[in-house]
Amino acid sequence: MKSLRCSTNTFIALLASAVMTSACVSPAEIAAADKRTCAGYGFAEGTDAFANCMMQADQNRQRAAANRERQWQAEEQQRRLAEQQRNQTELVRPTHEQCVTAANSTTTGNSTSSISNTVCSGR
Repeated sequence: MKSLRCSTNTFIALLASAVMTSACVSPAEIAAADKRTCAGYGFAEGTDAFANCMMQADQNRQRAAANRERQWQAEEQQRRLAEQQRNQTELVRPTHEQCVTAANSTTTGNSTSSISNTVCSGR
């Protein structure tokens, strides 16, 4: 049970370390930080436990980077879909026309003639 708790604590600490590591840090600096972390857990350099600790740190960092990439892609896809929906909404939006009708009637004797003209303007 103690071994499982130690492994879980190691995993959590390595995950936190991987998340805090930024992209502005060189690979050598990342390796040095991982070495300090693994040595801080009591793993001696050159042992299988130390190698596993280093490998786990690297894998955690790769998973975190892959998760950030997937998140970015999902957000980008949502932005594109929203933009497409906005564009489609503008295409199907009804035009608002204003129409003006001018009429002229003339009566001569028993006959009446009418002329009308309608002009409409859209948006």
